Amino acid sequence: MQLLERCVKIAKALMSSNTHNGLSISDLAQKCDLPISTLHRILQAMIQQGMVEQNKQTKHYHIGTIWMEIGLQIYDSIDFINVIRPELQRLSKEVGESVYLSKMSGTDTIIIERIDNISNPIRIYDPLGIRIPMHIGSGNKALLAAMSDEEVTNILSQLVTLAEMEQLKKQLIQIKVQGFAVSHGEFTKGTSAVSAVVYNGFNDIEGVVTIDFVSFNVSEDHIQTLANSVMDTAKRISLKLGYKGVV
Repeated sequence: MQLLERCVKIAKALMSSNTHNGLSISDLAQKCDLPISTLHRILQAMIQQGMVEQNKQTKHYHIGTIWMEIGLQIYDSIDFINVIRPELQRLSKEVGESVYLSKMSGTDTIIIERIDNISNPIRIYDPLGIRIPMHIGSGNKALLAAMSDEEVTNILSQLVTLAEMEQLKKQLIQIKVQGFAVSHGEFTKGTSAVSAVVYNGFNDIEGVVTIDFVSFNVSEDHIQTLANSVMDTAKRISLKLGYKGVV
C-alpha cells in the first residue's frame, strides 16, 4: 500500500508540474518528501511500466503516456458523454461562451467535458481533469443545493468553518428555489459562471453543466438569459439520460 501511495504521489507531482521540461529527481524528492535513493528505485519501476518517462539528455522526469492511454479509454467508456456532448455544443453555440460538464469526486468536482466557443475572442480555459473544491464556484453550489442537508454538512465540514458553512447553506436555499447557481470570481478572477444540475435515469445527480463568461460589463438580464439557457440544457440532458422527476 505504501508503494502504491508513493507512485500516485509521484504521478500527481509530475502531472501538476507547470513546466514542459519535466522535473529533476531533486525537485521530485522535495515535492514528494522522499529520499532520493528511495525515489530513484520507484521511478525506475514506474519507467518500466510506462508510468514515467525520462529525458535522456536532461535526465528530467515526465509523466508517462500510459496515463493518457488509460484516461482516453475511461473517457471513451463513459457512454453518457456521447449523449451529453451535442447538447453542450448546442448550448455553447447559443450563448457564445465556453461550456463545461463536471462530476463529483469526494469533496471536489472534476471537469470531464469542455466545449470551447472559437468565435468568442475572449475564451475562458479550464483544463479537463481539474479539481475544484465543492465550496466554491456556481457548479459546486448548484450540486450542493440539490443534496440533502446531511450530505451538504458532511462535505462542507471538511472544507470550511462552521460559520462559513451556515452562510453557504443560506445561499443554497435560494439556489434550490431558482434552479440555478451564479458565481463571480470564486475560482478565476474576472470571470463569472452560471450552472444547473443534471440528473440520470435513477433520479440521482449525474453532474452539473456550467457556462463560464467574462464578468466585465455583464447585466443581470444577461445573467438571467444564460441561466435560462443552462437550465433548459440541463433539463434536456436529464431527460435523455432517463430522468423521470421534475427538473
